[in-house]
Amino acid sequence: MKINPHIIKYATCILPLLAVIVFLAYAVFLLKHIQIIYGKFHILPLSVFLEITALTILSLFFIFRFFLKKTSLTPVIILVFLLWIIPQLTFISFIEYEYGLVEKNYFDFTKDEKTSGDTKIAKAWNISKKYLDSFSSSQNDIRIPVPVRCLYEDNIVLKMNSFLHIYLFYYQGLEKLTVTDKRGNCSEFARAVAYISNKTLGMQTRIIEISGYNHKIAEVKEDEEWYVLDPLKTTPDSPVLESDYKKIFETYSLKEVHYI
Repeated sequence: MKINPHIIKYATCILPLLAVIVFLAYAVFLLKHIQIIYGKFHILPLSVFLEITALTILSLFFIFRFFLKKTSLTPVIILVFLLWIIPQLTFISFIEYEYGLVEKNYFDFTKDEKTSGDTKIAKAWNISKKYLDSFSSSQNDIRIPVPVRCLYEDNIVLKMNSFLHIYLFYYQGLEKLTVTDKRGNCSEFARAVAYISNKTLGMQTRIIEISGYNHKIAEVKEDEEWYVLDPLKTTPDSPVLESDYKKIFETYSLKEVHYI
């Protein structure tokens, strides 16, 4: 039984069209996540939108050419791949660019002893205070969502955008985004302060959860002692030794979240 060549032609055309639709869907879902974080009219979502639009139109154009003129499908394959990867790379590049500016600012800040202090602990504390000045806290108000939390490790959209997923969760991209976003609650503040202190001062840092109190804090290590940096809520005046800090919350337990 011979298969009608027209059926083969239609099937060959439908498969790349389905591929365009699938990868377009993931690109659009990623764009929606970017819009949650930056807003619809920020330069990043606008750039990604233009990229997605241009690549989709080109892909459909070459599918149309294939159907009518029997040209090669190679351009379609390349464009579909670009439709998948370019929005991811644009997002990653933007995070890296913005974080680079912030890190340089804090690195310069730590070089000035008059403003940052003459010891590493003093510098780390003043970093936390400086970051607090630019941080917008929602104070755990559930009516004010935290934008960066739309990017979580089990998010199926991010898993399908695997370059971005690997960057965020295996190369500290989420820490960099949190630093530059400057919005959130204690979790985001602790993550940002711990990361900046580690990168600009070379200090070992970690994030601790206070079980039962619904709070997270950043800590830095100096001379085998851990110091709490939480000007956001519980240590407004100075860094506090963890051994002394525990006395403040005797009825709660401190649980290590992760090191940076």
